Amino acid sequence: MEVVPDPELDRLGAELRHVVVVEVRTVNGKTFSRRVDTAKGSDRRPMSTHEVIEKFRLLSGKVLSSDRVVELENTVRCLEDLADVKKLGALLAHH
Repeated sequence: MEVVPDPELDRLGAELRHVVVVEVRTVNGKTFSRRVDTAKGSDRRPMSTHEVIEKFRLLSGKVLSSDRVVELENTVRCLEDLADVKKLGALLAHH
């Protein structure tokens, strides 16, 4: 994979600083290209609740046990019912 800086994209300014163009060439010479102006999860392309939860599970699972991920997820889902926020703090603390 080769990353090639593109001055044209740089000139788009801060609003479009995350524009990405991907070009793929197959072994038989065909070229496919796609440009994405806004990243998934941005204000212009928000993630669904399901996508946010899946991302949370994926990323938190890299540093927390699966049991802790489930407990943290359940705690955050019921945050308005939490009597003491210390429980959330304890779940977030790295042990």
